Amino acid sequence: MDNLSNVQSTEHPVTSMQHMPICERPYEKLDRVGVENLTNAELLAIIIRTGKSGQNVLTTAKQLLYSEGGSEGVTGSLHRLISLTPEEMMACPGIGPVKTRQILATLELGKRLGNETSKPAKDLSSPEAVVSYIGNELRFQAVEEAHILMTDCRNQLIRSLLVSRGGVTSTSLHPREVFREAIRANATGVIIVHNHPSGFCEPSKSDIQTTIRLCKAGLMIGIPINDHIIVTTNSWISMRRETDIWDQL
Repeated sequence: MDNLSNVQSTEHPVTSMQHMPICERPYEKLDRVGVENLTNAELLAIIIRTGKSGQNVLTTAKQLLYSEGGSEGVTGSLHRLISLTPEEMMACPGIGPVKTRQILATLELGKRLGNETSKPAKDLSSPEAVVSYIGNELRFQAVEEAHILMTDCRNQLIRSLLVSRGGVTSTSLHPREVFREAIRANATGVIIVHNHPSGFCEPSKSDIQTTIRLCKAGLMIGIPINDHIIVTTNSWISMRRETDIWDQL
């Protein structure tokens, strides 16, 4: 990639999507039919933005995607695109170092998304599993942090999120913030985890009040709070196991 800085740009911004008929412009098509309905060539055209003198950007995108003599089809070949070296990309007329960097960055984001979504599901069916997942992240924190773990109907982790730092109170852990994120994640359950830097594992009065408030809100919304776990340097407690909050709901 270092040699990209030394390559003279051959890009010509004069032939952009603005020179294409409106019905063919990828930007407008995206707005009209949705991003999922664009071909790979149209998506790539949005990324590189311009073609070269005398050639529109969609044609330039197709030249990158389709091997010589290949069929354009509906999707084009992403395998071909990802296999190209930077030098091979820049051998395509209208593709210079700037566009090459844009394409490489986009491909890398796709790889990273694939790596994230291919990770094995994390089962959070027990407090022990929760502590194994996030305990080490919290136990040595110098200030209180509260995290919410959003789960699906099989207690598999969907997403974890830091929602409060500096003390867990009914104000810092407001139902609006907690359940807004859970709804966005399509979660069917939430587990709260926070630490006690003091080393005392017992839930405080504020911990109990906050948990009751969140549990009641969760029942109304249909996304229950499945547990509230407190972690210290060398111990932890499950409020669901050790209190009668859930029995009183």
